[in-house]
Amino acid sequence: MSEQPGLADSKDEWRRWANATRASLEFSEISAEIIAALLEWRPLQGARSVLFFLPMADEIDLRPLQDAGLRASFALT
Repeated sequence: MSEQPGLADSKDEWRRWANATRASLEFSEISAEIIAALLEWRPLQGARSVLFFLPMADEIDLRPLQDAGLRASFALT
């Protein structure tokens, strides 16, 4: 990962940095951490339904939350 651009740097430099940073992320690990945190999140505890997105190839995958949610007695739509 390269050094973060400064405030005076161009939009293209910021975009290159952001794309390189994103490419270096391990989305399966990040997804698991986010799901674990969401399952502990108090507003989710009493939820009867939760709306989530299906991920594209390089996005956080929340699909395992559906299975975990069903075991926790709430439905995802």
